[in-house]
Amino acid sequence: MGMTIYRSIILLRLVWLGLLLWPGLAGNAWSDEDEPREMTAVILRDFAPLYRLDAAGQPAGFAIDVLNEVARSARWNVRYLMVDNWEQLTDALRDRRADLSPATAVTSAWEREFLFSETVARDYVSCFVLQYNDKVHGCDNLANRTVTTVRYGASYQRLEREHDIRLLATQGIEASLTQLLQQQAEVLVAPERAVWHRAEQLGVHGQIKTTGRPLLELKRAMMVRKDLAHLLPVINKALRDYIESPHYRRNYQQSYGHAGMPWSIDRLAGWLIVLVALVGMVVVWRRGWHYSIHHPASDYWIRFVNTQKMAWLVLMGTSLLTVVGWHLATLYVEDRSSDRFAYKVEEARTAIVKRMQEYEQVLRGGVAFFNAHGSVTRDDWRTYVDTLQIDTFWPGVQGIGFSLMIAPEQLDQHIALVRSQGFEHYTVRPEGVRSLY
Repeated sequence: MGMTIYRSIILLRLVWLGLLLWPGLAGNAWSDEDEPREMTAVILRDFAPLYRLDAAGQPAGFAIDVLNEVARSARWNVRYLMVDNWEQLTDALRDRRADLSPATAVTSAWEREFLFSETVARDYVSCFVLQYNDKVHGCDNLANRTVTTVRYGASYQRLEREHDIRLLATQGIEASLTQLLQQQAEVLVAPERAVWHRAEQLGVHGQIKTTGRPLLELKRAMMVRKDLAHLLPVINKALRDYIESPHYRRNYQQSYGHAGMPWSIDRLAGWLIVLVALVGMVVVWRRGWHYSIHHPASDYWIRFVNTQKMAWLVLMGTSLLTVVGWHLATLYVEDRSSDRFAYKVEEARTAIVKRMQEYEQVLRGGVAFFNAHGSVTRDDWRTYVDTLQIDTFWPGVQGIGFSLMIAPEQLDQHIALVRSQGFEHYTVRPEGVRSLY
């Protein structure tokens, strides 16, 4: 009876472990028939080390290697659609000429339109200046400076929120480098590896340098159309397998200069499970070695498996795995939630700052109007405000007005003038005598 209870405990814990691991296995339970055999990936024609053309004119680079591994695992035939800039890339996804784009930066703007896989690489957006430039001391020192970047990329999406810089947007890294070298811009802001790769190709890497800390860290992932959400489990499973391989680490090191991304939650969980299994094997082996001195080995193993110790060992081992899995899942969820919260906070802060700057711009325009005309009539001001088209360019602004400062000796004349313009009941409030109205 006692052995039956112990075996039942062991069976229940193994079933619980299976349920714990089931979500990870469920991602593989996709029939090949559920996946489209032909996939179209849109890529930039030249954005090394992510995308480039090899000597034969075929797509190559880190992102292409990643997608080829995913395609091999999912049994897809991939067709590449090459475009020249980020605007064309996202348009190809919007109008369904393409299904996905590999290793694209995860930004809050693109997250609203598309889906993203798990992270495949991390990149840094840095600030570049000419070697002799000692005036710019970091990405926090860009106010009132001329900055060049690639239009619609992650760095552009970040910088367009700032209204105190003069932003020059180009179609590619080479054009931005040219603006920096010709001193049309003081600072170039772009992904670090892409800039260095292009600078080395052009032979100008000795003329530029990074300054200060990176502006932001980018997470790169597969960007997928929202109507193809069913592809994500397959993509994520293939990515996890590829990221664990030596081929990925070699590819990552060649492209980004180090051996791979920081340890992910999945990798850490996997190694913890292996460690627990190894410790359990060592404990069992040592116990068996001491016992086998006086008992046959086969008899020992039969006895040990059917003992209370084995039941407790399985109970503690699977409980430990459950706690570790829960803890790692919590860390992962908190990390994702923190990232999303940071994006939302930054969006809200940017929206508020932008609105305040718009108000300031309108008010400064009014000051300039007064300075230029000296004396402004009611009709002059109405013409000025109508020309601003505030309903179109500053929606939400209820009106723009001005107040006159009137000396006591001019008060009666002012009231008479306004009443003569059709405002019969006009007066200055509050009433009473004071030094200035």
